[in-house]
Amino acid sequence: MQKKLWSKEFTAVTSSNLLMAWAFYALMPTLPIYLTRDLRISHGHTGLVMAAFSISAILIRPFAGYLIDNYHRFLVFVLSLSLVTTVYGVYPLVDGVAAMFFLRFVHGAMWGICSSSVAPLVADAVPVERLGEGIGVYALSIPIGMTIGPMFGFEILKGHGSDMMFLAILGISVLSLLIAFFAKTPFKAITRKNSSS
Repeated sequence: MQKKLWSKEFTAVTSSNLLMAWAFYALMPTLPIYLTRDLRISHGHTGLVMAAFSISAILIRPFAGYLIDNYHRFLVFVLSLSLVTTVYGVYPLVDGVAAMFFLRFVHGAMWGICSSSVAPLVADAVPVERLGEGIGVYALSIPIGMTIGPMFGFEILKGHGSDMMFLAILGISVLSLLIAFFAKTPFKAITRKNSSS
């Protein structure tokens, strides 16, 4: 008899990741419009601000791996998602190139940790014999969020303005965080063997 795939933990982490991707992809194409139209930041500086996210998300990955291997993965996920959610609430309060660059850099670092911690958490939540199936189902949450997010962001920005867009994205991320609390899995310490010389 096969063990259950759709446990509370697996359902929670997959749903949380879908909403996390939804919020992320709602902001990604609309933020440059906000920067150039509302804050009147030049296209060149807008490019720098957008690049700050990618730079920090790449640089943080080795550290993210260390945290995931040595600390409780659930706590790493929830704490980093909490900071990502907080950042969404700060966006409409910030103006100026330097401040926005810093905010994007922080956002990228927290996103790098958060997104890196999801797959190991999924691996902890599914039965070993159904790991491939579980990872495959979880992976669908990202393209679904990628499909919904931009359309959602553009429609809110066009119809209700940037403040409502940021509020809507914040709301989605808060919901993602609330659902994430149901994804708690037992801490699994990594046992490393010394290689024989």
